[in-house]
This record gives sequence, C-alpha cells and structure tokens, in this order.
Amino acid sequence: MIDKINGALNEGLKSPELQASIAKLGLQTKSMTPREFASKPAVEARDWEAAVTESGVKID
Repeated sequence: MIDKINGALNEGLKSPELQASIAKLGLQTKSMTPREFASKPAVEARDWEAAVTESGVKID
C-alpha cells in the first residue's frame, strides 16, 4: 500500500501544472522512495547538529 501511494504521489509530482504551482511558491519537489523519506529526519538532525556544533551556538 505504501509503495502504491508513493508511486502515485511521485507520478503526480511530474505534472507540469503542479510543478508550476509549486515553483510559484519558491519551492522544488523531490521524488523519494518510502525508505528515503523515512530516513530524512535522521539525516536532517545529523546535518543540523553539525551546523549548530560548528557555529558554537549555546542554549541558555
């Protein structure tokens, strides 16, 4: 079921009309597999952790 929904979403994202609407908002689309999508939060957290560490920002 997840693969079926993912396939439909990725196919819909190819629509020129949808692409144009999304571009007007200043956004871009990216097709992903369910596995890629599931790993996204961990990747984002790792990237932000590195950025915060390098910046030296501290929470009071």
